[in-house]
Amino acid sequence: MTARQNTIIRILDRLNGATSKLHLVKLEFLLSQESSDPPRTAIYEFVPYKRGPYSFTLYYDLAHLDQEGVVQTTERDVRLVGPRNGQPRDLAFGFSAEIDRVLDKYASVPVSNLIADVYRRYPWYTAKSDDLSKRAVKLPQAPVAVYKVGYEDLMVDGLMNRLLRAGIGRLIDVRCNPVARRFGFHKSTLQRVCTALGIEYVHIPNLGVPSDRRQDLGDEGSYSKLFDWYESELNKSKKAAVVHAVALMKSKPSALMCREADPACCHRTRLAKHVAALTGLPVVELDSDEAHVLSTN
Repeated sequence: MTARQNTIIRILDRLNGATSKLHLVKLEFLLSQESSDPPRTAIYEFVPYKRGPYSFTLYYDLAHLDQEGVVQTTERDVRLVGPRNGQPRDLAFGFSAEIDRVLDKYASVPVSNLIADVYRRYPWYTAKSDDLSKRAVKLPQAPVAVYKVGYEDLMVDGLMNRLLRAGIGRLIDVRCNPVARRFGFHKSTLQRVCTALGIEYVHIPNLGVPSDRRQDLGDEGSYSKLFDWYESELNKSKKAAVVHAVALMKSKPSALMCREADPACCHRTRLAKHVAALTGLPVVELDSDEAHVLSTN
């Protein structure tokens, strides 16, 4: 059982074994926002959705725990039913006390009051609320530029939140093979999550780097050699795919996405530079919730 899944168990324990999914999500959100120095492995990331802050990863974990017989879920509720065999070390090293501190503050608050309080204090997460009267902020729309982003250090929820905060309307997946062990980054799942949030998803596989070219990458020289090869192919075997990307970049705020958090270790940097030269658009790296321009050509 993962540390994040164990936070679900501990919260349900404190709630006499059962609650609504909506209540659980809000408590997990407050834990992510208000716990002191939480381990990243033990908290969820969130994105604005129909009823405020939402985590697709949290719902995935609930489904997994249901399959394992640890919890029982309905469309609205979740109930603890199975045995729990110990705690992950993230909780054993003090985070369990932090969970209890947050729950001492919020667990007894009526759900309707808790939701209203979250909406009031965290207005960004009302931006896609089904109830238009509760939308306290408007989603931004970015100017057209050559945006790029890596998801390595993010959950799919964190990636989507970053895109929405930046005003990105389209995600361009430039992985050769869009598969991933972590939930949310396999092509079909990523496309489904993007669609749910109103972000267009496009996959251009020929803009990726084949896996056999990524063997034995370990130092600056090996990366430089790979990316020099890649850049030369942008004017040859990948030229049609570049034309496609250029058209997409010029038509709507779009982000080139690959895995690596460090842009220096990812082909998207060379691709973005190439596209910028063809369009005259600035390059913007989405490496935090505050985007910044890297270059102007």
